[in-house]
Amino acid sequence: RAIATLCLCLGEPRAPHAWELDLALFGARLVAVALERDRIAAAERQAAAQVSASEQTLRELVEAAPFGMYVVDAELRIAHMNQSSREKAFANLVPIVGRRLDEIMRLVWPDEVAAEIVARFRHTLDTGEPFRSDTFVHQRRDNDRVESYEWELRRITMPDTTPGVVCYYFDTTTVRHTELALRSSEAAVRRHLADLQGIYASAPIGMCLLATDLRCLRLNNELAAMNGLPVEAHIGRTPREVVPALADQAEVLVRRILSSRQPERFEFTGVTPAQPGVQRWWDEHWFPILGPDGEPQAVAAFVVEITAERRARQALQD
Repeated sequence: RAIATLCLCLGEPRAPHAWELDLALFGARLVAVALERDRIAAAERQAAAQVSASEQTLRELVEAAPFGMYVVDAELRIAHMNQSSREKAFANLVPIVGRRLDEIMRLVWPDEVAAEIVARFRHTLDTGEPFRSDTFVHQRRDNDRVESYEWELRRITMPDTTPGVVCYYFDTTTVRHTELALRSSEAAVRRHLADLQGIYASAPIGMCLLATDLRCLRLNNELAAMNGLPVEAHIGRTPREVVPALADQAEVLVRRILSSRQPERFEFTGVTPAQPGVQRWWDEHWFPILGPDGEPQAVAAFVVEITAERRARQALQD
């Protein structure tokens, strides 16, 4: 490959001697070697600069990572620890780089927990087998807080070609507390719901919930007994299908409530399958159940039978 041109100048017009040509060729080769050496050196400097920039970028990424990371060497000493680890999980241990892993762990965790952690590191270092844990929850020795972590170990090659272990971990303490609070809240909701269902089922007054098309969504045992049919015979059916003698009154009242979105008190009268042919009376409170958009989603009713009171009043009047 031609990389330059060497000019041979003679003092007079003549053919160059052989030794002059050999000298020129030797000089050309020296120049070529020097130029190639400069080119290689420039390429090496450029490659070194690129490697350095890449290393700096990687170092910044590791330091700024939101998770913890640290490296131990073949002697299980802390060789590197990122900023997140230094400022959070191991903030009480300064300095930390260069110290033995078992010493650090026994300062942070109870002895049996520390021993298990060190054993996991040693196993990965000796065998190359990765390790991962999602269920680490223990009380710290240095501050008595209960903390939880997800952590992972992998064997790596250190800059001096000896083996090491890198630990990646994520503090899940806040997530765990949130999950526990949610479970507690869900359990409380279930208890309250069970209480409400118990009250609903055993209340001494009739209670029901109707969809806007009057189909029964829920009712309690007391109202089922008033109607003379089991609870299951009401679900999904309308008053006209269950207590047809009261259907006209119910339909008029529900339409009015859905239109006005206001509760109403109404006295029903009629017969039900519970006592065929017997005229009965009920004092009923009906009100709409409104959705987030203010539109009626259902209609609820509380029912008290007042047949005995009506008959007593009529007897007094007679």
